[in-house]
Formats: sequence, C-alpha cells, structure tokens
Amino acid sequence: MGSDVDPPTLLESALTFMQERSLLCCLHFFGSKELHPFFLEKVQDFPLQPRAVYHPCADVISMQDPPIRSVLRKRLASLCQSFFSLRKGQIGGLISCANTGALVSAAKLFLPSMPRISRPALCAIIPTKQRPIALLDVGANTSLRRGHMLQLALMGAAYQKACGIHSPKVALLNIGQEASKGGTLLQRCYQQLRDQEALFSFVGNLEPQGFFEGDGTADVVVTDGVLGNIFLKTAEAVIECVEDILRQEKTVPPIHALARYFTSRAPGALLLGVKKLIIKCHGHTSIAGVLASIEALLEMLDNRLLEKMEAAL
Repeated sequence: MGSDVDPPTLLESALTFMQERSLLCCLHFFGSKELHPFFLEKVQDFPLQPRAVYHPCADVISMQDPPIRSVLRKRLASLCQSFFSLRKGQIGGLISCANTGALVSAAKLFLPSMPRISRPALCAIIPTKQRPIALLDVGANTSLRRGHMLQLALMGAAYQKACGIHSPKVALLNIGQEASKGGTLLQRCYQQLRDQEALFSFVGNLEPQGFFEGDGTADVVVTDGVLGNIFLKTAEAVIECVEDILRQEKTVPPIHALARYFTSRAPGALLLGVKKLIIKCHGHTSIAGVLASIEALLEMLDNRLLEKMEAAL
C-alpha cells in the first residue's frame, strides 16, 4: 500500500475492481494497522471473503529509508511481510509501489534467483509504432559491473521467448549505431554482447528514435538502470505533456490509446531475475495503473511466465 494514492481509496478501488471483473483470485493487502478497521468495514459491502485478506503490519519502509539496512532491520514492515508470504507460496505474485531500492534488496535477500542471474533487473514493456519492446534495466541497479549487461540480455531474451518470440533480437541503447559510440563502459558492453551471440541475436547499438520505430530491429533493449529509468520517465512525461496540450486545445487526443500503456495508468515494470512474479509501480502510479498491474500479474500467472523463462535461460 505504498502508492502516493490515498491508501483507503486504493484499497476500496481494488475491492470494487475485483468484484466488477469477477476475478477468480484472492487479493492480499499488506498495510498499516490503522487501515485494518477500514478494510473490515469495506469488505462487508463486497461478497469477497475469503478472497480478500488484509495483513496489518507494525512497521513501514519509507522512500527515504536506506534500502538494505531497512530491509534487514524492519522485518515487520509491510514490504518485508509481503516478501515472506511470497517466499512461502502464500501469494502467487506481488505488486508494490514502495521504495525501489528496498524492493530490489528484499528480492535479492529473500527469494531464489533465476539460473545464471546474480542481480535482478526491472523490465518495462514499451509500446512502439509496431510491436512492444522489452527495455531493461529501468531502475533496479544504478551501476554496472562486469557481466551485468550480459545478464540483462539473457533475462530480456528469455522473457520474449516466454512470450512467443522464437529468436529475440537484443540491442544496446546508445547515442549512435557505431560500435565506437558511447563511453568506455558502453563500448566494452558492446564487445561483450557481440562475443556472446551464441546465446542470443545481438544486433548492435540502437538510438532512441530507432527504439520507437518498433520495426523488428530489436525485441530487447538493454541499458544501465540510471539511463533506463531516465529514458522511461522522459518518454512517459512527453506522452502526458502532449496529451495535456491536446486536451487544452479541445482536440481528441490521438495518443490516448498509447497513453494507457505508457503513463501512470500503465502496468508497472516486471522485476526479472528471481523465481517469483513481482511488478514494481512508480510511487505516483494512479489507481488505474495499479489495477492494470493486477490484470497483468494474473495474466502472467495464467501463462506460467516464470516457468517458461526459466526453461529459456
């Protein structure tokens, strides 16, 4: 319940959504003890029990808390409690708007990793002119180490294989197409990805304008977590800005359909690299974005996404 949206409003919206869609699942809410009476009152208005459960938690990890230290010391926080339930198999997946660093740290500390993967990464599915592209990392890691970019490529390729793309093409986000473009680190990453072509099809560097063509040049684009996060948030901000301008001009926004998949109303990013399904939403994600994430998570569970990814790695 870590969204900027008022927790009671978010909780009530999720309950209403569950009833209206006749979702055949059980929603578990992890939040403060203070919100528990509100839940008990509201759930009486919905014929949901026992398909809605509230877990009152005695502590919270704020956006300002140091990630690793907080996860280690605040075991009664809602984030940690949700991970314990996830690890035990009491819940099938997790959606969180919480502190990104704490979320990634908890995943690393409490959950088993995918084969050949040492560090989780956030993957956003980006709509383009023609076909969606998996972009990672979009914020889980702020620095790169040797071999990390290769792991991003492996995870992205495994995800696209699990989604039905037989031979995914992987590109490196850069300022130009030539191998010599970018700083020393990007040049080294280019060489490393090129030398591992037996594991996936590496198509070289891809510039941002080429990214949005979505013409099949790449199915997966990899970058470090800082650049990926800036890329994603800039694209979201541009979409929302243009939509607002068109609305002020009283023009029917031609990008309205795209905005549903690429703004605070869109599902969050998928945390790849661990053996549990986790969707990380922005702290400012709207109610519509959280509800879209619920639908996306249920679809992934139905399609056995993690099992298919593990087989592809």
